[in-house]
Amino acid sequence: MKLHIVDRYILSMLVPARGNYVTLRVGEEVRNKLGFTAGEIEDYGLDDKNGTLTWREGLPIDLLKREDIPKDIDLSDSEARVCKFAQTLKTLDEEEALTAVHLPLYELFRVDEEE
Repeated sequence: MKLHIVDRYILSMLVPARGNYVTLRVGEEVRNKLGFTAGEIEDYGLDDKNGTLTWREGLPIDLLKREDIPKDIDLSDSEARVCKFAQTLKTLDEEEALTAVHLPLYELFRVDEEE
């Protein structure tokens, strides 16, 4: 699946930090897949400041508007299920805690179809 920098960052934040052995192992693999390359970190000046993604000021593109070139991430349905992406996004929706930045991921994981 093609994911922009902001999508990869958000998904990495949704990977469970607690769970059983399988969840933690799969989560670690998924987090590695979603991670930024050295080139992306350098090109965009990416940094994680207390859970907030920051990037170099003056970039000619807007990362929040997904103007960067998406990266093809090999994320299987079973990995997404173990990481509970759809379930977590649905919970955010029910708690009215979704933000506009979540919408593409909500639609990508077809949260309304998950039951």
